[in-house]
Amino acid sequence: MLAIEVFAYKCGMTQFFTPTGIALPVSVIKVYDNYIVDIKEKEKDILNVKIAACHAKSKSLSKSIIGLYKKIGIENLKYIKEITVKKEYLNGYNVGDIIPISLFHENDILNIIGTSKGKGFAGTVKRHNFKMQRATHGNSLSHRVPGSIGQCQDPGKVFKGKKMSGRLGGENTTIKNISIVKVYNDMNVILLKGGTPGFTGNKIILKKLVK
Repeated sequence: MLAIEVFAYKCGMTQFFTPTGIALPVSVIKVYDNYIVDIKEKEKDILNVKIAACHAKSKSLSKSIIGLYKKIGIENLKYIKEITVKKEYLNGYNVGDIIPISLFHENDILNIIGTSKGKGFAGTVKRHNFKMQRATHGNSLSHRVPGSIGQCQDPGKVFKGKKMSGRLGGENTTIKNISIVKVYNDMNVILLKGGTPGFTGNKIILKKLVK
């Protein structure tokens, strides 16, 4: 899938007022300096581009990655990812250059990839939206229990994938079709309509699909 992708992080949420006075809830996203660390031609007009972002200590990186950064002449970076994009979007850019935020415009539609908020151990009512049992009328201590989890001796097991209690959240999540409300090129900040996965400071990936 062809897409322009960059690493960013969530600064929080606020309001944005349109010229007509409508208040929109927006997520404030700060885009990292995304360096191009490798370019390979996949097809005639399509490139495989490796990008990297966010300063990292050398002790947390492998020697091969540190050597790659040293060869290019950039600082050590934590996140690295390969994207597939049309040559026309990154025409004229070379290894060591920063992908500009100007590739994103107002009203562009993005997919946002991030880690959802971890909620800890949760029951089936909260985790899977199970219906609760009766509050009274003979029901004792079974108000939020899941009920039956399978059959009897045949098959004599609980099938994989059965919705049960367990850890909720903290998973890789994609939110699709989020529109850009405003782009501040001088500050590397983008305002997105609505919420994005995770806590403030959470790393996210902005993915702009291109045809």
